[in-house]
Order: sequence, then structure tokens, then C-alpha cells
Amino acid sequence: FIYGGEEELGWRGVMQPLLEQQLNFPISAIITGTVWGIWHIPLWFINGSSQQNMPFTLFLVLAIILSFWLATIYKKTKCIFACSVFHGLTNTLLSMFIIKLNIILIIGVISMLIYSIYIWYYGEAKS
Repeated sequence: FIYGGEEELGWRGVMQPLLEQQLNFPISAIITGTVWGIWHIPLWFINGSSQQNMPFTLFLVLAIILSFWLATIYKKTKCIFACSVFHGLTNTLLSMFIIKLNIILIIGVISMLIYSIYIWYYGEAKS
């Protein structure tokens, strides 16, 4: 059900808030996403993993964009469980339906990024 979402305790629950003590939100999300992407490198060496169907550079870009999205969810909800559910849902959908680069993946990721930026920016403007 959460398929990979248990990572969120470390990424959004610890790393992101620690980085935000020294850096702004977007830079913290980018750094967290970069480390998150690099942390997954061993999966390319496991036969049968869905990551083998995707170039690492694409995965890294997706990790950074998803990091911004998940960090926005955490910033708005303060709920690691919500991040875990969305992380798991994203992993499940990617492994079931979108295992290679295609227009649906591109549109989906760009839409998530735009929506996250909108929510973050609108929330900052209200504060």
C-alpha cells in the first residue's frame, strides 16, 4: 500500500526540515531530491527492478520534482503519513502504468511541479 513511502520519515520528516533551518524551501527541496535520487542508485543493479527501465538522469529529475511536490505536501499538512501515501501511490502508478518515458509521464510530472509551486507560492504570499 505504501510501497516506498516509508522513506518519507527520513526525507521529509528529518532532512527537509533540517535543511530549511539554513536554506530556503526550494533549495532545500532540490537538495533533498538530489540526495534522494542518488540514494536509489543501487536499484539499477537489481534484476527486475522498475528503475532499470528508466535512465538514471530521468529518475534524478523526477526525484527532484517529486521532492518539491512531497515537501509542499509536508509543509502544508505537517503529516508524514500523507507524504508516505503520495510517495507510495506515485511509485505504484509508475511501476504499473508508466515504466518508460512517454508524454503522459512528462505531462503528469510537469503538472505536479506547477501545482506544487503554485501551492507553495500562494501559501507564502498568505503568510
